[in-house]
Amino acid sequence: MSDKKIILFGASELGKKALIYFNKENVAFFCDNDINKIGIKINDIECIGFNKLLEIHKNYKIIITSMYEKEISEQLEKNNINYGIYKESIEIYYPIEDLLEINLGHFFYKCDFNIKLDKLTFFQGGSTILDYAFLQAIAKKFKRKKYLEIGSFMGESIKCLSVVCDECVSISLEDQELDQFFFSKHKSNFGSYFMNNICNVKQIKGDSKKINFKEISFEPDFVFIDGDHSYEGVFNDTQKIFDLIDYNETIVVWHDFRKAITKEIRTETVKAVFDALDEKYKKNIFICDNNLCGIYVPEKYLKYFSFNINSNEMYSYEFEMHKVIKNLI
Repeated sequence: MSDKKIILFGASELGKKALIYFNKENVAFFCDNDINKIGIKINDIECIGFNKLLEIHKNYKIIITSMYEKEISEQLEKNNINYGIYKESIEIYYPIEDLLEINLGHFFYKCDFNIKLDKLTFFQGGSTILDYAFLQAIAKKFKRKKYLEIGSFMGESIKCLSVVCDECVSISLEDQELDQFFFSKHKSNFGSYFMNNICNVKQIKGDSKKINFKEISFEPDFVFIDGDHSYEGVFNDTQKIFDLIDYNETIVVWHDFRKAITKEIRTETVKAVFDALDEKYKKNIFICDNNLCGIYVPEKYLKYFSFNINSNEMYSYEFEMHKVIKNLI
């Protein structure tokens, strides 16, 4: 890489990924053609406009980080500005070979109780059935009483936990933030729908980046992090949670350690978790082999998990669907 600092042309989600990839200390500015972004800071990096870029470009390396790659490249070429292009296929690196897998089937096999998951929709944006089952199984097996969830969407997961835990707290965005998502799916806004009116569920609405968790006056023994899935969001939520919890007692689960379709490890999420934590926690973080979850397991509970993945074993699960409920707004 050149010794010159970088200007990322495209102050978008792709630009934020590129900022992580190139390391913040190597990036001088964002640049964008959107006048509403000029002058603001994005992840503490100032965004400049194209006119400013024309003045200073010779001192920097320009990288396009935008879906409008063709238009921006023509704009730069017209002004004789050399550039590179950041491709989204570039993965944020984390040495995944160092990440131990939990044998999920073996964990369920050793549970001496049934799992009942009520009112699952299987709607896009939710978790998989083995994610919900894993959360409820942990709560039952380790007698968890105080459950904290970051990012509740429609409220399916916290509903599954509310029948096991005494107290549940949800930190989630205002429901209207989901208007566009549900509109694009031709649905009314079902945000928080399944956790409304549950007596042992307290809802706190807002951006977890702006909330002081310590002011909530809640000391969880079980946490599920499933909020903002960007690097910055996962980093923020992880760091705040581990500043709050008793790490010798509290179990923490992250969603989206894997990609939903391919089950490949989502290295951006994993890197954010490991970057956020002190070294003493890292040896107790694992990934499940057959759902989308990562987990922090306190030392005293490690004996209940198997890390032996046997190629000659295949676990299966017995399910019954009792009824389908039509939920209306």
